[in-house]
Amino acid sequence: MSEKPSIHLNMDDEIQVKAFTWAMNLAQMSELDNEFLAGFWNKLISYDDVYEEFIYYMDHNDFLCKAEIKGYTLADVLVYQVDHFKSLLDRPDLSKYKNNGAYMLLMAFDTFIKMKSDPENFIYKMQHDTGTDFPEKDFNLMNHKKS
Repeated sequence: MSEKPSIHLNMDDEIQVKAFTWAMNLAQMSELDNEFLAGFWNKLISYDDVYEEFIYYMDHNDFLCKAEIKGYTLADVLVYQVDHFKSLLDRPDLSKYKNNGAYMLLMAFDTFIKMKSDPENFIYKMQHDTGTDFPEKDFNLMNHKKS
């Protein structure tokens, strides 16, 4: 039997409880499991700037765009992912995400969090992998070597 994921949540903080409930609802709408939710949540609250963006989006349904990684914001990540996912959404195993805004939003936040620890790799992908099909695309991505 596997252990339940540990979630760090301050029950005395109304905003944090509201944000966690919203994250939980987004994960459920995205058909993501509790293990994803726990990992996402724990990473989210460990970055004050990303957590602030999450709260802002929850309250305003828009990006604050205050948090940046080398000039890139969450809105940039979402735009990249929408373009990138267009080519993936034709796959039958991903078609359920075609019209799932909750999934796209969670993945933008999740990617932004991951981008904090490896910005160069993510920035390279955002600059070179457009999601559209062109003959050189696979060659360019396969031959990329990190400095």
